[in-house]
Amino acid sequence: MMDRGTELALKRVVREGLATRLQGDSDPAEVESAIQSLVQEAVRAWNLGLAEPDIARLCRSVGDDFLRYGPLQGLLEDPGITEVIVNGGGVAMEAGVARFLEPHVFVERAGRLEPCPYVRFDDADHLRRIIDKIAEQAGMRCDEAHAMGCAMLPGGKARATYIVPPLAPDGPALNLRLFGDDVMSIEDLTARGALSSVMAEFLGSAVRARCPVIISGGTGSGKTTMLGALSGFIPDDERVLTIEDTPELRLRAAHVERMQTREANTEGEGAVGMRELVALSLRRRPDRIIVGECRGAEAYEMLQAMQI
Repeated sequence: MMDRGTELALKRVVREGLATRLQGDSDPAEVESAIQSLVQEAVRAWNLGLAEPDIARLCRSVGDDFLRYGPLQGLLEDPGITEVIVNGGGVAMEAGVARFLEPHVFVERAGRLEPCPYVRFDDADHLRRIIDKIAEQAGMRCDEAHAMGCAMLPGGKARATYIVPPLAPDGPALNLRLFGDDVMSIEDLTARGALSSVMAEFLGSAVRARCPVIISGGTGSGKTTMLGALSGFIPDDERVLTIEDTPELRLRAAHVERMQTREANTEGEGAVGMRELVALSLRRRPDRIIVGECRGAEAYEMLQAMQI
């Protein structure tokens, strides 16, 4: 097992070699192959004598940095984790010397937060590089003028919320809300004791009768899960429009059209807000309108739509 300093130096050499060897967009398999080759070369050149498990771990670590989400990738692949929280990090000046501050990582399992001291970052910019990748994949900017944002990871596996300096004085911070592969039904919620069978029957009747429904609650309280379960009561011949800032709703309905808000471009133009989409949805022959989050002026249009 090599020490932390040697590991970081070795990873830096491999990253520099990759930047030289790879030109433009490269196939992931090509990147993985190049990483394995460079790691083997560096281990021999430095006469480290590492065991195969250590070499494989190093290759995985570099591969995660280039192709995935760095040291957070293992957490994203853990089915028992529902949220990943990364606080702070960055650099602090002490007696004129810059000192790297390790970010604090926490995960949520079964509704409880627990620390992850074994998840470590290479340097002060490591977390920021991951945030920049997330923003870039979503077609968003992350800089001083756009220092916070919310984006879905490719494939809809997780929703990322980030904030960076100057809005985050303690360094970049990131939250990742993970979504399971299955959409829970109302029967699943009843079986788990989330609600009684009487309440489930009442809610099902309300949805089938097309009653206006508002689902509210704190962060992580199960609003999205409840909405997905209730959507199973929507008849297949009804058209559903969803409006969201970040497309995270997964419904059990048959006929769903999704709409998403858009931020302004670099010239400050082209923004499309929730309020405009709610107004537009009323002209698109909806049987049902589902507003993902309502926290601003769009509440007026939503209340009007509820009266139709």
